[in-house]
Amino acid sequence: MSDARKHFERAVQLQTAGAWAEALAAYQSCLNEDPTHVDAAIGIARLRELRGQWSYATEAWQAVLERVPDHREAATARAESLRQAGCFHRALRAYDTALRLDPNNLYALAGKAEC
Repeated sequence: MSDARKHFERAVQLQTAGAWAEALAAYQSCLNEDPTHVDAAIGIARLRELRGQWSYATEAWQAVLERVPDHREAATARAESLRQAGCFHRALRAYDTALRLDPNNLYALAGKAEC
C-alpha cells in the first residue's frame, strides 16, 4: 500500500472519530505524497464545510475542480460554499457553471434561487 493511501485511510478514520484537525492534516499528507489524489482533496473540502469554514471550503472545492474540471459535486459544492460565505455574485456564476455540467442538478437550481 502506498504512503498516500495510508494517509488517506488514516484521514477517513480520524474524520469518522471526529478528530477533524488531525484528519485534515492526514488528508494534506496524502496530497503531499500524491497531488492527484482527488478523494483526499474532497475530504479536505468536506471537512472545511463541516467546520463552517466557507472561504477555505471554496478554495478546497476549487482544488478538486483543478484536478477534475467536470466534477459535478465539486462544482455544486463550490457554489454552495460561496453562497454560505456571502459571496452571492460569485455564487451565481458558480451555480451557472454547475448547471452547465448538469442542467437538472436540483441542488444547484435551489442554491441559485436562494442567491
